[in-house]
Amino acid sequence: MHGEITARDGVRLGPKALRESPKTRAALGILKKHGSLVPLAAGTVVRGAARVEA
Repeated sequence: MHGEITARDGVRLGPKALRESPKTRAALGILKKHGSLVPLAAGTVVRGAARVEA
């Protein structure tokens, strides 16, 4: 298990109800709003690749 999550992870690995990018992004936004997720700076390397959003 990783400590970071990307929207792509949510679309690929999340529950079936969230397997569309807008739905995944909305769910991640709710988690961010409530302090359960902290966004990383653009360009942060996550699992070997620089990410625009993580």
